[in-house]
Amino acid sequence: MNKQENSLRLPPTIPNINQELEQAITLLGNRVQTDLKDKTKKKLIKLVGEYPTKETAYEWKLSLKQIVKKSPRL
Repeated sequence: MNKQENSLRLPPTIPNINQELEQAITLLGNRVQTDLKDKTKKKLIKLVGEYPTKETAYEWKLSLKQIVKKSPRL
């Protein structure tokens, strides 16, 4: 592993379907901006395992984007 991989902070659960991974990235981006409404909050929890703080959501989003970049086909 390189230094960048060692610094990845990942959510408790990582979606293994590309569409769900992209949705998780989108919802994490929304979470960075604001508190999510109940339905969206539940969807995010289902995808990544918990509801993060805004700071954690930002870190998870960046990490998941790195995963997508390295493995575009899951």
